[in-house]
Amino acid sequence: MHQCLRSVALSGALLAVWFAVACSAQSVSDPTEYRQFTDTQGRTIEARVLRVQGDRVTIQRSDGRQFTVAISIFSEADQQYIRSLAAGKAPA
Repeated sequence: MHQCLRSVALSGALLAVWFAVACSAQSVSDPTEYRQFTDTQGRTIEARVLRVQGDRVTIQRSDGRQFTVAISIFSEADQQYIRSLAAGKAPA
């Protein structure tokens, strides 16, 4: 019986670790519409957000190319947009 309890405890611990890893990368459940993003230097790119992980975001251009970059390279308004997606809120 003791061995059985240890096995259940280990299974629970592995499930908790898997869940934490799965939640650390927040995919946007339905990729957002393509929109114009502006960086801090005023350059623009037409792209959509695929996922947010920590302080990085993966975007996809309309030609299919994907880039993972720091959220901080974007304008303040675009940073807020990206963070609202990561939080599961509808962007304003």
